[in-house]
Formats: sequence, C-alpha cells, structure tokens
Amino acid sequence: MPDHVLVRLAGRVRALSRTKVLGVTSMTDATNLEKAAMAAALRPLGEYVASIGMQRPLADYTREEVLTLIEVAVTAFQDYFRKNNDEIPF
Repeated sequence: MPDHVLVRLAGRVRALSRTKVLGVTSMTDATNLEKAAMAAALRPLGEYVASIGMQRPLADYTREEVLTLIEVAVTAFQDYFRKNNDEIPF
C-alpha cells in the first residue's frame, strides 16, 4: 500500500501521507461478523452512488451527498449487525 495518497484540496492536487489523511495506519482487526456487515453495506452503498452518478469523483460530491453516503453505509452495517448478532439485546 502506498505511503501517500493524492487528494484534491481547494482545486489543487496534493500528495499527503496516508496517516495524515486517514489518521490511522490500519483498521482494527474486524471480526467475521463485522466483515460480513461491511460486505452487506456494499449493495446499498453502490445503489446510492449509482443514483447520484458513479462517474463523479468523490471530491465533487456535495456535503449532503457525502453525509447521505455515510448514512447509507452505517445504516446497512448496523442493520446487518443487529439481525445477525445474538449478543445484542435490542
């Protein structure tokens, strides 16, 4: 994995360190259930991105579109997790 990523800031492309952009060097070890929940979020996420235009770069999304994208992914993850985890009492 490259140490730097290209990002567009204020109309300019810059190379920034992956750690600076993401704030982490790697994701914590996900459980099998968490991995399955992430995979379950792909279809709704893809449907949303298709509805707003897959050809558009993420940097061109409006604030509202990004917030909706996050909401779609988190909701799908949580729904799957709730339906498939017997340890959660609610």
